[in-house]
Amino acid sequence: MSKKQEIKGKVILDLDEELNDSELDEENTEELSGLIRDYWESYLKMDKDRLGEIFSDDIRKMSQRNRKLLDGSEKVLKDLSDEWTAFERPDNLISEEMTICYINILADDKSEPTYAIAYYWVEIEGGARWIYSDQGMVLQVFQKEDDEWKLVLHTDGWSTDYDWDEKTPGEEATFAFDYAYPVKNLKRAVDFYTPILGKPDYVTETQAYFGLKDPGFILDSSGLYGHSDVKKDLCNGYGVIYVKDLEKEIEKLQENEVEFLADSDSKPKKWGKDSFVMIKDADGNLVVVLEKNHEMDEGKSEVKGFNEESEYIGAAKEIAEAWMTKDTDTIASMIGDDGLWVDISKLTNRGMHEGSEELIENLKKYYWKNLDYTEDGIVGTWTAKNFKEISLEDYTIVTYERTFVGTGNHPIKVSSFVTHIFESPEKLYFTFINNATIKEGMVLEVDYTANPVTSTKDAEEFYTNQLELGEIYDDEGWLGYWSDNSVYGVYEVEEDDDLLHDEKSNGYVSFWIRSAEETNQYLKQKGVNFPLIKAINTKKGVDAQKGYVQVVCSDSEGNVVVFSEYTGRKK
Repeated sequence: MSKKQEIKGKVILDLDEELNDSELDEENTEELSGLIRDYWESYLKMDKDRLGEIFSDDIRKMSQRNRKLLDGSEKVLKDLSDEWTAFERPDNLISEEMTICYINILADDKSEPTYAIAYYWVEIEGGARWIYSDQGMVLQVFQKEDDEWKLVLHTDGWSTDYDWDEKTPGEEATFAFDYAYPVKNLKRAVDFYTPILGKPDYVTETQAYFGLKDPGFILDSSGLYGHSDVKKDLCNGYGVIYVKDLEKEIEKLQENEVEFLADSDSKPKKWGKDSFVMIKDADGNLVVVLEKNHEMDEGKSEVKGFNEESEYIGAAKEIAEAWMTKDTDTIASMIGDDGLWVDISKLTNRGMHEGSEELIENLKKYYWKNLDYTEDGIVGTWTAKNFKEISLEDYTIVTYERTFVGTGNHPIKVSSFVTHIFESPEKLYFTFINNATIKEGMVLEVDYTANPVTSTKDAEEFYTNQLELGEIYDDEGWLGYWSDNSVYGVYEVEEDDDLLHDEKSNGYVSFWIRSAEETNQYLKQKGVNFPLIKAINTKKGVDAQKGYVQVVCSDSEGNVVVFSEYTGRKK
């Protein structure tokens, strides 16, 4: 994300270049692809009238953009206004240039189809004030109604990284991280943050974890061996960066001449069963580097909610049970040699898997190992609800809402929308699982985190060359490093700002919120302080900037925290 020239809303669809396969003849392929273009152009123009003409009355929409399952055109159209508020939209046009890629169309007849299933990838360049890029997959089902195509199912998933031309996964995120705040009184802090973030995923004697869309947010009362304490009305947070092999990471950091704290390189510390070390950056900011231990001796694997009397919903239950118990024989039987599988509910870089052999290899190596597990399965519960079947000539589509709750050493809660396209109850042609996780609070997700530094040049040397977080994007007095979904940032301060304390936690988190006014009212009711910190805000309370509004306050413990609402239009 960086400052560049404003991007105008536009849809690019070159059928000659991007059509991978179609079971329609040329005329019908052009007609349907034209409707897909029309859909997204109307979306960018926020043209509800035209979208209403495209929608079937009983459309089901399961979009990762708003993370809601909506049935019926009336509800879908009504909710679009809220969905569009997340985007900058100068001149009433969403600032996204969408390129439709790798288009595939299934149909029952080339010349006189009654239905068509389209799945394709989308590349996005977007933004007016802040420029960003994105990639996603879209699955849409159309049916003919009075000789006119109508959209009956729409689902999508975003923040992916996949090379569809080579059919290879993108690079793994350079790093994954959570962000932590020290607290004096854990219960008081949990009570303060719960209305803002929703209920915590877990609470222990010294920690509470709020599993937002990555990264999550940690409250910690341990003090980290004296390196993390609350300095009233100042920034006190720190990053927790995850690695797969802590021993190798220690060797790399030592080779890169990184300074460790509390002799943690020779004697790694423990959070439960997880091991970690503490290091400091070029300005003395605390950074935690941690390896999760997902292997467990015991734990239950459960599947719930499949109570509908339908052989296809029964087949959906069978594949869910196979996934949870790591039953590769059943998965191989149902997927076969050519079944397709896309799951971006937790990992966004693996893309599309074709055939059971490739899928099972990825399940073993990437998906299952990132969750707590035993020899017998994944420790947790897969719960399904809100089923809908769509019966077509050659396929039966089952859609539903899934909640996965991990109940092991690292409790998590992930919501998703699941779409299965069956050829028969025994043969699954296509599965698409997106991420629909949303907290019942004021916050949508972590926007960015920031550690203070005296020089972004020195900070770049540490975070890029020594810690090896990857490529940067920069702005005036600012550097950022992208994980899967958020930014680990540093910002320049003056030495006399009292924001830098050697070998201490000095950072802050900015949460993306729905409403600055709503959040500000809650904070006033809690009686918190609203400090003015010249490196962060320009005035106390609600601080309106070009393209966004922020509120800077101290939490119940005295930690500075930032809340940002993006107004979606240029000021």
